[in-house]
This record gives sequence, structure tokens and C-alpha cells, in this order.
Amino acid sequence: MSDIEALRRRLAAALVAEGDDNDTPERARVRKGLGAVLDFLRDADIDVSLRADLHRLYAALEDISQGRTNALLEPAGMQPGTPKKKSFDANHETMAAAAVTILKNDGWKLDDALGYVSAALRLDRGALADYRKNLTSRKIRGIHADSYAQWLNDRKAYPHRSAVEHVAVMIEIGKKFTPAKV
Repeated sequence: MSDIEALRRRLAAALVAEGDDNDTPERARVRKGLGAVLDFLRDADIDVSLRADLHRLYAALEDISQGRTNALLEPAGMQPGTPKKKSFDANHETMAAAAVTILKNDGWKLDDALGYVSAALRLDRGALADYRKNLTSRKIRGIHADSYAQWLNDRKAYPHRSAVEHVAVMIEIGKKFTPAKV
């Protein structure tokens, strides 16, 4: 078995990890996934100094899962103007906003594109419309604006796909990151 296949199997095993200690299932999966990556890097003889920060992150997750605080995972002070939306949610909505724009650029009505993408990704249609409007009016800057531009630019790399086919691929990627509604 190749090293990559071994990593793939370890990551797959992490996906079914259950919470232990006081841990949540999600944090247990993240911690075990990171552990799989660390094992892979160790087995690949990557120098320990290059793995050290990932070890610190793993240890911080261990501390948190066992009820201890760890300065590495303490929030920094929020700078004025920092969006309150969590980064993962913003990344997800950025991709969804780009999918809407790709469909709109292909001739879809904005309302139809919003409905299609928001339904497929179980996102609030109004919130997605507002987020996209803020992206396109440049009220949102930085990494999310750059990511939005990159998603739109990626569309150019696949001219053989229709816009609908391209957005379907984006949606399948997004679904893998969409938390299950409980």
C-alpha cells in the first residue's frame, strides 16, 4: 500500500470517529484527521521541526477536548470592521456566491440562480443574496473577495463544461462541507 493510500485510509477512519472524553464528534474527527496527517508526515521522514506547529495544534485540540484551555485556541481580540461570520461559513458562502454569479453570467435570472444554489447547499436564500451583493459591491474585501474571484477565474479553466455542469461540481464540493441540519 502506498503512503498516500495509507493516509487516505487513516483520514477515512477519522471521518467515523466518535467523540471521546468530553469531545464533540466533529472535534474528534478533526483531531483524528490531523493525527493521520501527522503520522503520514512522520512516516515520510519529514523533519520534526517542520511538523512542530502541527503537533502544537494537535496538542491544543487534545487539551480542549479534555476540558483544559490552551492559548493557541484562544480567540484574539477582534479588530474593528472584522466580520462576525465564522471563516468556514464565509468560505462556504463565498463559493456559493460564485456559483450564483456563474449561473447569472450564463443567462440565468438572479432569483433563479439564488434559489438553485441555496436549495442545493441548504443555505438561507436571503442571506446568500445579501452576502453575494456585499461581495460584488466590494463591501467584503480580503481573503473572501480573493476567493470569490478565484472561483470565478476557475470557471475559465473548464470551457468544455457548461455553466450548469461547472456549478454542479462546485455544489458537490460544497455539499461535502455542508453541515448536516439536526
